[in-house]
Amino acid sequence: RAIAVDPSSYVYVAGKKPQTPSGMDCVVLKLDPTGAFLSSTSFDSGATTFEEPMDAIVAGPNLIVVGSDATSRRLNVYSTGTLQGLGSYRDGVSGRFTAVISSGPNSLITASVAGGQMIVNELAVPSLVMVATRVIPGFYAADRHARTLAHDPVNGWVYAVAVDSTTGGLRVEQLGANLALVGATNFFKANPFVGGAAL
Repeated sequence: RAIAVDPSSYVYVAGKKPQTPSGMDCVVLKLDPTGAFLSSTSFDSGATTFEEPMDAIVAGPNLIVVGSDATSRRLNVYSTGTLQGLGSYRDGVSGRFTAVISSGPNSLITASVAGGQMIVNELAVPSLVMVATRVIPGFYAADRHARTLAHDPVNGWVYAVAVDSTTGGLRVEQLGANLALVGATNFFKANPFVGGAAL
């Protein structure tokens, strides 16, 4: 479901696997640069819950995996060396994180869909304390969004893309410090957009 590569070309894959008696667990695999399996870990938040990883990045010595569990958005932090769990962020907001990027050594930017809203959050690193929020205008379906953020390291901008489920329009927002809106563009076509990703 999600993949990330570190500076030494080790590959990290996040997916899900069945658990007993029901539900799904998040599983993370580490592969060497040739694709050979090295190690794995899994995350279980309960006997009948459903973990859904959506995106992953390597940020310094850490692997960040975002998605959801049965009731909330969830972000897990693992050591890239051992895949040991180092911490997590779970805020009780019903929905799921759909994307994560690093916007610098002390900041993660996440996107999520919750209750029809597309929400962009900035979290401080390593504390995982939320420091800024931007709600993108419109109505959004969770199944239409994955990997919807990009970072311009030269200018410091964050770009968020979303497809409004009501209008079928594609919205691209340019965000600055503290996720303040710098600019936005809306695209509409005769045939509605059904999904979007930022590259």
